[in-house]
Amino acid sequence: MTHLIDNLLNSSRFVDGGVGLYLHPAEMDMTALLQEVCQLHREMGPTAQITERFAAVPAPMIGDAKLLFQIFSNLLSNAIKYSPGGGTIEVEARSAADEIVATITDHGIGIPSSDLDRLFERYHRGSNVSGIVGTGVGLYLVKIAIDLHHGSVEVASKEGEGSCFTIRLPRQTAAPVQDWSPSDSIAMTDA
Repeated sequence: MTHLIDNLLNSSRFVDGGVGLYLHPAEMDMTALLQEVCQLHREMGPTAQITERFAAVPAPMIGDAKLLFQIFSNLLSNAIKYSPGGGTIEVEARSAADEIVATITDHGIGIPSSDLDRLFERYHRGSNVSGIVGTGVGLYLVKIAIDLHHGSVEVASKEGEGSCFTIRLPRQTAAPVQDWSPSDSIAMTDA
């Protein structure tokens, strides 16, 4: 319940206060951040089967660690929540010269193709999530935070088979975005 309330409050703050106010970039290690997110979700849900695949070396970048933690926490929380039968959830990250690519893959209920176009809209929830608690703001906040980092998100999903979210973040974040609006940095496909 606390997680749901936090999502609603963060969504309101972003919209009311201007999202540029919430970006505080600094040097950080994406590998350490993802390990921390995975550990938190293992502690919150001990039955979750989370597999980590990271390089043994740090993945340095300039970014807002709190916002990035929220991005990956939301995505991992969704992967767990929408995998009611359990199953392994893979969290992977790799470094390139100018970006870090992270993926979260589950084998849960998946996203109907008719919902993919509206996936990152505020308060939109998939047509197949009846009975599963949620507010429809988690992925909206993910999209805002990715845009603030000048990154992109790709979604591959097939209903009944699972979903894969791929986040691409530049190693260097440019100046904060003053006025956020939905961008074309989303790609969605039926897997």
